[in-house]
Amino acid sequence: MALFMTAVSGLDWPTCRAVLEDRVPGALAQAIKDADTFFGIELPALTQWVFGPEQTAAVQCPVLSVRGANTQPLWVEVADFLRSSLPHVEARTIEGVGHLLHIQNPEPVAQAMAEFLGCNSMSGD
Repeated sequence: MALFMTAVSGLDWPTCRAVLEDRVPGALAQAIKDADTFFGIELPALTQWVFGPEQTAAVQCPVLSVRGANTQPLWVEVADFLRSSLPHVEARTIEGVGHLLHIQNPEPVAQAMAEFLGCNSMSGD
């Protein structure tokens, strides 16, 4: 779990562990309990998921893409893919954080979501 979380978050393990335990107490203990399911079922299933041109063409609603400025290259590539593949993408970058942006600095993430939802009706108007 330490290796995975370090790779995903871009933080060294002591910092990652401290952030998670401070912001989401018990998260690591639960993640360790769920590790077999995550690594044995969920992560392999994700590799089978297809989201290519045919699927993106079906998305016509506005999309909010939020990433941390310190995000690892994989997540930057995902954000770039969304911007290049979907017709209505609003991209936001949160400074000073990586992939755990919603945990490290939730206020600007919530603000970006609130602004996006305030400008994009979900009623179909």
